[in-house]
Amino acid sequence: MPIKGVVTSTAYRSGSATDPTILAGYYQGALVCVDLNNNGKCDPDEKPAVTDHTGHFTLAVPALHSTSLPVSAMMASHIIADIGTRAINTATRTWVGQRNVFRASWGQVEEQRENLVISPLSAEVARMMEADDASFESAKQNLAARMSVPAGTVLEDVNTVGPRATMKAMLAESNGLSNRFAYAVTKLDRGDLYPDALAVPGGDPRLNGKVGVTPETATTSDTRKPITFRQSQQAAFNIEGIPRYDHVFVVMLENKATSSIMDSPFAPRINVFLKAGNQLTNYYATGNPSEPNYTALGGAD
Repeated sequence: MPIKGVVTSTAYRSGSATDPTILAGYYQGALVCVDLNNNGKCDPDEKPAVTDHTGHFTLAVPALHSTSLPVSAMMASHIIADIGTRAINTATRTWVGQRNVFRASWGQVEEQRENLVISPLSAEVARMMEADDASFESAKQNLAARMSVPAGTVLEDVNTVGPRATMKAMLAESNGLSNRFAYAVTKLDRGDLYPDALAVPGGDPRLNGKVGVTPETATTSDTRKPITFRQSQQAAFNIEGIPRYDHVFVVMLENKATSSIMDSPFAPRINVFLKAGNQLTNYYATGNPSEPNYTALGGAD
């Protein structure tokens, strides 16, 4: 079952502070394969294809009966573009300076069989599917909403997509994602331990005394293992070890002084939140009535 497609690239070119230029292009000399062992590399036995000077490839996908893997393992893999330092970014006509890897899910393969576009956006859809336990369609819709572009165009070739506003949004997102995924591959290739130290109780001595962290947990032997490809993809989007939230809810309460709420036996639940979080003790109302205060808060004042 041959799969034909293209691997797209972007490149940042400095412009004005408010309107930098992001160029579109393709990767020449990238390897494309079915990553059967999910190690983030196109190994020789995975029989990779090589992209031509226009970024195009034709990949002969192995039939299920020709591999030793069960169907479930085959479908758990991804088609990847392994973009090494021998590849060329045609957006700048320069050699790639840092290895990167983009993925495409099987849902995308089914949708684009004869014109598969492997890009930072396709890699982000694959990552979102894993992070959110989401379907291909749901992840694609969410990414499109994030960029304010039609869902039908989010995985198209950014070099040819239109209108211009859609192309600009996709280029900006692609360039940022490309940097994130390059960082993920750096963590993978240098064998970083997972999870990152800041995400592990005791991993940072400054956390001693915090909830769940004691001198004992700070000095126990490190049982972490080298990060896997999929773990690195998620870790690159959670650098500080802090959960990434889809929604943040702000609950506004009024008409009571702080002194009447703090440590009050009549407000036990609110006090749990007050003690668990931060208090903005130098944040004051803009005045009366209530509505201007809500407007100021919504405007980040």
